[in-house]
Amino acid sequence: MPKIGGRDVAIYDIGILAAGFVMFILSFVPWFSVEFRSEFVESSDSANGWQLGFWSSAAISLVLGVTVSTAFQVLGRTKVSSVGPVPGELPPVVAGALAVLFILIRWVDLPEGGAGVDTGAGVGLYLGLIAALALTAFTVLRLLQTGGGARPRPAAAPGGWPQGPQQPGGWPPPQAPQTPQPGGWPQTGPAQPGGWPQAQQPPQTPQPPQAPQTPQPGAWPQTGPAQPGGWPQSQQPGGWGQPPR
Repeated sequence: MPKIGGRDVAIYDIGILAAGFVMFILSFVPWFSVEFRSEFVESSDSANGWQLGFWSSAAISLVLGVTVSTAFQVLGRTKVSSVGPVPGELPPVVAGALAVLFILIRWVDLPEGGAGVDTGAGVGLYLGLIAALALTAFTVLRLLQTGGGARPRPAAAPGGWPQGPQQPGGWPPPQAPQTPQPGGWPQTGPAQPGGWPQAQQPPQTPQPPQAPQTPQPGAWPQTGPAQPGGWPQSQQPGGWGQPPR
């Protein structure tokens, strides 16, 4: 990529700057010439692009305006932002097309000479039209190369929120479940729809069933496994609860 002043400049920007510079030079070249002929006097006159009226002056102004804005973007490394659905690269294309149209209107509407007066378009008008066409072509190329200023948007989630590293409301994205540490609090698991993480409980090891104990004669049964209510069976002293003899 070519460089201007140590900065990388695209080919289409160089073309726009060159076309604008050429148009500035051609604006002072004759765009219209007239010759007066008679038996005794023969003279000629001409008018440049600024002197030929509104259409030529407007065309030159549009081309120079696009050139100046492009120079500011190149030297300042700035970019014209889009206005709603209109990309920032589209107005220069419209300005260049209008400049071409205005030059064609001026060409068709040139004054006609009468008897002894010859009129015609000057070299400035021809070359100015070519410069305006070149500027329009380079602005169209810039519009196509930059994609019209469109920027990809993140895909929307089913709830309407864009997908990204951060969830709605500022909460961090859910994390993968982690194994609880022994002897400590269990670590949190993935986030639930309400935004709160779900606590994981440590796995419980099943206890093997215990065989029931046979009660001893003349005594209360010994303490055995826990009952469904959670209370163990009590064992009474050896002399209590014996049946009468």
